[in-house]
Amino acid sequence: MVDRFNRIALCVVEHVIREQNVLAANEFIELFCELIVARLSIIAKRRECPAYPKEGIASVILAAPRCSEIPELVAMRDIFEKKYGKDFVSAAIDLRPSSGVNRLFIEKLSVRTPTGQVKLKVMKEIAKEYQIDWDTTESETELLKLREEPIEGPHAFVSASSLPVKNIPVQSVEPNKPTIRSASER
Repeated sequence: MVDRFNRIALCVVEHVIREQNVLAANEFIELFCELIVARLSIIAKRRECPAYPKEGIASVILAAPRCSEIPELVAMRDIFEKKYGKDFVSAAIDLRPSSGVNRLFIEKLSVRTPTGQVKLKVMKEIAKEYQIDWDTTESETELLKLREEPIEGPHAFVSASSLPVKNIPVQSVEPNKPTIRSASER
């Protein structure tokens, strides 16, 4: 019974965390839109994206396909694509390092399962809020234990220049010169 309760509680907590992330992402979008409106005169004057509102613009572009409940984001993305080009938009959507998208915003839009630590924290907050006497020992053991690596292999990259190279003899072939073989070689 306790095990079943824990599994149900974990599913509910994951849902709560996703909902919190959606709300936080929407707050980010609101702030980014306010930033863009406040800097609209600067944005309109420059051909290149100004450094200060770049984070807001790139983040709104990233949000457009992920937040389909806000169709205005797609219109904004299209406007910025016309102004700054397809490469600027694809950099934001592909999350290239130079794109300027806010890192915390990326985390809020992420579809990854929350870590055990985050789940445990939210469960403790809920238990405290509703004054539930809960022994966290079992849940802490389960949620905080290290997961085994599913794929075995090296955990670091090796420079290609440090790898051994085999010398393979290369036969010289003259271009446009047919090779003549004897009847016994055929």
